[in-house]
Amino acid sequence: VSQSRYVRPESARAMTASEGFAWEEYGIKQAEWYLAGSDPCAICISNSRKEWSIEKTKNGTIEYAHPNCECLFLPL
Repeated sequence: VSQSRYVRPESARAMTASEGFAWEEYGIKQAEWYLAGSDPCAICISNSRKEWSIEKTKNGTIEYAHPNCECLFLPL
């Protein structure tokens, strides 16, 4: 099994989670799920229709999506 299968999702989780901590410091309370890639899956389309608290973003997108997800949170 390729190491990138494990490394890519974990680095994405760390990146998106750290953004949630930074946004919280700036007083941002909500975020949106940004669909990335040319053909987003049903999981990510569903996530894009939800409201996201900054507290939830601190788990990173991979907590709510799937390995190799390209989506990300954006602050509101």
